[in-house]
Amino acid sequence: MILPNLFEMQRSKAKEKTPVNGILLLDKGADMTSNTALQITKNLYKAKKAGHMGTLDFLASGLLPICFGEATKVSQFILNSNKSYYAEILFGYQSVTGDLNGRIIKVAEERKFSVFELLSALTGFKGEYYQIPPMYSAIKIKGSPLYKLAKEGKKVARKPRQVIIFKTCLVECDYPIVKIIVECSKGTYIRQFAEDLGFALNSKACLYRLRRLSSGPFHIENAIKLKSLRAIAKNNYSALAELLLEPEKALSGLPSLNLSEENTSKLNQGQRLYLKNHIKPGLIRLYNHRCSFFAVGEALEDGCLKTKRILNI
Repeated sequence: MILPNLFEMQRSKAKEKTPVNGILLLDKGADMTSNTALQITKNLYKAKKAGHMGTLDFLASGLLPICFGEATKVSQFILNSNKSYYAEILFGYQSVTGDLNGRIIKVAEERKFSVFELLSALTGFKGEYYQIPPMYSAIKIKGSPLYKLAKEGKKVARKPRQVIIFKTCLVECDYPIVKIIVECSKGTYIRQFAEDLGFALNSKACLYRLRRLSSGPFHIENAIKLKSLRAIAKNNYSALAELLLEPEKALSGLPSLNLSEENTSKLNQGQRLYLKNHIKPGLIRLYNHRCSFFAVGEALEDGCLKTKRILNI
């Protein structure tokens, strides 16, 4: 019996990977981790490099932008963007994880509330809100993720973090389930928001269902489910490319600047440019002399322009 050469198998597998650049809007199901969804999608595209733009909990569904190749260089800008969620909150119960993933405990004495009290409590969260991250989260304390410490039965002090609740909208109140839509800043834990809302109503609560509706400029209406993606990969593989958005779509909210061939070359070489025309300091989309997006730049207070990330597409 002749055993296959492992090195040759690995090299052959590597050759199958293709350079893919772009962003796919995936509608993750509520039955897998974000990393599992990422790996399945990456394999379907036979991509060399891929990453997702913001983790969704195992039980959460909804928008999970997947970036391939050079598009991974703009992923950090989506991670820092605002999000919106549809959430169903279960009152009269509590969970160690803040959702149905943990052991659910029914509160002995339920405290029901009126719709008026609920609306008043929701209004109280609007604006800046100091939220204590849940123990079951990926935030690290002295190098250890909180969820690992929680699984070991440990509980540590966590510093409150400032998040922003831009808007809450009550969809339905049918005790013990309350359905709402939340628009918030990055880093907001909706599981913790559910618990805090329960506390504000002198009750207990945990997250019953969660679905991400938007992330930055991307919306769930334009996302595709894995089942549909698999079907396309099987029946018309070349059509997968048509689903990808250009990397610059992640930065549609930023101002843009077209540069000459000379200035494009200078930036590609790591040099800075001095802008004679005043441009507001901040991030900016940069286009070369062929009107092709090639970098994320930053305009400084002193009028200089430098690159933050250069894309090689």
